[in-house]
Amino acid sequence: MKSIKLSAYKHLRACDIMALFKKKQATTPLSSRTSVFMWVAVLVNFLMLAPQLSVAFLVLNSLLLIIFMQGFRYPILKSRRLVNVFTVVGALLLIILSKQLGLMLTMVNLLVFSHVMKLFEQNHQRDFYVFNLLSLMVLATAMIFHQSLWFFLLFMVLLIISLLPLLNYQRQTTSVGNQQRWPSFTGVKPYIGLLTKLLTVSIPLAIFLFFIFPRLQPFAAIPQAKMAKTGLSDSVNVGDISQLVQSNELAFQVEFASPRSSHQPLYWRALVMEHFDGSTWQSAEHSPRLRAIFRTKQHYLEYIESQEPQPLFTGNAINYQVFVQPNYQQFLFALDVARPQSTAIQRLADNTLIAPRPISQKFAYEVSSYPKLTMSPELSSLSNTVNLSLPEESNPRLRVLAKNLVEKYQNRPNSQALIIDEVLSKIRQDSFYYTLSPSLLTGDRLDQFFFDTQEGFCVHYASSFTFLMRAAGIPARLVTGYLGGDYHEQGNFYSIYQKDAHAWAEVWLPEKGWTRVDPTAAVSPERVEQGIDAALAQEQSLLNPGFLANARWLDPVTLLRIQAAFELIDYQWTKYIVGFSSKKQSKLLQQLFGEQQYWKVALAVALTLAIIFAVFYLIITLNQEKKTVSVQEKYYRRLQQLIKKEALPTSLQGELDSPSMTVRRYCVLLSLHFSPLEEQLEQFYTTYEALQYQPLTLTQSNEKKAQLLANVKQIAELLKGVRY
Repeated sequence: MKSIKLSAYKHLRACDIMALFKKKQATTPLSSRTSVFMWVAVLVNFLMLAPQLSVAFLVLNSLLLIIFMQGFRYPILKSRRLVNVFTVVGALLLIILSKQLGLMLTMVNLLVFSHVMKLFEQNHQRDFYVFNLLSLMVLATAMIFHQSLWFFLLFMVLLIISLLPLLNYQRQTTSVGNQQRWPSFTGVKPYIGLLTKLLTVSIPLAIFLFFIFPRLQPFAAIPQAKMAKTGLSDSVNVGDISQLVQSNELAFQVEFASPRSSHQPLYWRALVMEHFDGSTWQSAEHSPRLRAIFRTKQHYLEYIESQEPQPLFTGNAINYQVFVQPNYQQFLFALDVARPQSTAIQRLADNTLIAPRPISQKFAYEVSSYPKLTMSPELSSLSNTVNLSLPEESNPRLRVLAKNLVEKYQNRPNSQALIIDEVLSKIRQDSFYYTLSPSLLTGDRLDQFFFDTQEGFCVHYASSFTFLMRAAGIPARLVTGYLGGDYHEQGNFYSIYQKDAHAWAEVWLPEKGWTRVDPTAAVSPERVEQGIDAALAQEQSLLNPGFLANARWLDPVTLLRIQAAFELIDYQWTKYIVGFSSKKQSKLLQQLFGEQQYWKVALAVALTLAIIFAVFYLIITLNQEKKTVSVQEKYYRRLQQLIKKEALPTSLQGELDSPSMTVRRYCVLLSLHFSPLEEQLEQFYTTYEALQYQPLTLTQSNEKKAQLLANVKQIAELLKGVRY
C-alpha cells in the first residue's frame, strides 16, 4: 500500500513538473503586426534570391506568400493539412530538380522554401527564433551572388527589415506584463533604440572578424546554369562587338603599381580566334580538322605549348592589379606579354590568361607584363597550318587581291611586311568609314565589306585583314579584348567598360613572332588614341550613358563629377573589401603580429570573443536583475516616498508597508486618515488601474499618464498644508 501511494505521489509530482514546464514554455501569441513584419521580411529576402531560384520554386513560394496573407481573412488556408501538402510538394520538387540545379542552387532553393514554410509553423517560441535565424541566413546568402557596394547598402536596409519581426516581438513580450499595447506604426523610437544597440555591438565585431578571421576557400563554386554570360564571347560574328560597344557597363578596373612612363595604347588581351568558317571566328579547337585530334582547347594549347619554346620573362616589367566584374566567363584580361603572379591563374600558349573557374564574383589578380618580349619566336607546323587555313570558296575577291599582292612583292625582301603595309595603306586611303551602325552584310560578308560598303566596326576591319593575310600566306589570327580605358586621377586607376571592347589582328613574322596589327587604326586613329567616345562622337546617342543620363537638371560637368565620385567609391570598396584576399590578410597580420602570427591571431580572436561574451553575459544578467518598471509604478513609488516623509501613526505605517498591500487599499487607508486627499487619492488609484489593466490606445495611455502625474503633484501640494 505504501509503495502504491509513493508511486502515485511520484506520478502527480511529475505531472506538476510537466505542467510547470509547459507554463514556462508558454509564449506570447504573435500579434498581427509581427506576422505582417515576418511576411515582409520573407518577401524582400525572396525577391533578392529570385534570380537563383528555379521556376517551380518561384511559383510555389509566391503561392505560399499569397496564401499566408489571405489566411488572415480565411483561416482555413493555414490548416495543418494544407501546409503538409505544400511541404511534400516542395520536397519532391527538390529531389527532382537537385541534379539539374547542382549543390549550391539546391541548397539556396531549400533555404528559401524553408524560410517561407516557417511562416506557417509558429507554435512555439523556438519556431519564431528559427524563423529569424533563417531570415538572416537567406539575406547572407544573397551576398554570395552580389558583392557591390550598392548592394551592401541595400543589404543594410534589408537587414533592418529582417530584424523588425524580432524587435516587434521583443517589445510585445516586454509590454505584456504591464498590459500595454505596442504603439502604432508612427512610434518608431523603440525600434531605433533597439537597432542602435544591436548595430553598435555587432558592427565593430563584424569589422574585426572580417580582417582577422582566416579567409576560407568556398566549399562549392557559384553555379553557372542560371547566370547569363556578359561581355566578350568565345566566338565572334561580324558585327557582334558593335552591339557590345553600345553598353556602358563596367568590365574591369586596373591599378598600376607605378605611374606609366609610356603613353602607348592599352590593348587588353582576352581571347584568340584561330578558326574561321566564313562568317564566325572561334578558337582553334572548333576546326573540323583539329576536332578529330583534340577534344578541348586545353589539349590543343598544351600541344602547341610543347612544340614552341616558353618565353623568358626578362627585362622591364609593368606590374598592375586587375579587378574584374562578374561575367561568368573564365578568360581574364592583361597586356602583352602577361605573366600572372598567382599560380591559380593559368597562362595559355596563345598568351591568354584564364581563371580557375568562371568569374561569378568580383575577382582580383596581379599581373606582370613584358611588352618588349617576343611572342612565339618559332611557330610549330600545326600552329602554322591552323593560322593559314581558310574556308573553301569563301570571299573570292579577297583571295584574288591577296594573290595579286603576293605576285607583286614575292621577289622583294621583307615581302610580308610590304604586303601588310599596302593593305593598311589601302584602308587608310580608300573611302573606308568607321561606324557603329554599318550596312547589313550577306553572302561573302568580308568581300562585300571590303569592296562594296567599306563601312564597319573593328571586327569588320580585323576579320578582313586577317583573311587577307592568310590568303597571302602569312599566318594570322583574330584577337578580341578591350582597348584603352578611362583614367581616374584621384583614385589612380583605369576603368574599362564594355564600350571599350575591341578586335585586332596578329600576324606571325620571322624573328618577330606574333605581332599585333590593328587595321582599325588605319581608318580611325582616334579610336586607338582617344577611345571609342572620340571615334563615335556623332553616334553618341546610340550609346547607353548610364543611370545618371536622365538627370537633365544637372549640367554635364556636375554629372561627370558625380559619376567619377561613384566610380571612385565603388573602386575603393572593390579594392579593400571585395579584393581583401588571404594574401593581403597574411600581409596585414604579419605587420600587426610579426612573422609567427598564427598563434597570436588565434589568441587575439579568442580573447576578443571572450570579452564580447563576457560583456553580453553581464548585460543580460543586469537586465534580468533590473525589473521593468512601468510609468504608473514609478508614480506609485513617488507617492509612497511622499507619504513616508509625513509623521504617520505606527499602526498605519505598519499596515501600509504590508507586502500584500494593493494600490487601491493603500489609497483608501490614506484617505481615511487624510480626508482632504480623498478625491485626489481616488483619482490616483482609478487612473493607475486603468493604465495597469485596461487596453488603451497610445493617445489614451499618454493622457492617463499625464493625469497620474498631475494627481501626484496635487497630493504633494496638499500634504504641505495638512497638520497631523
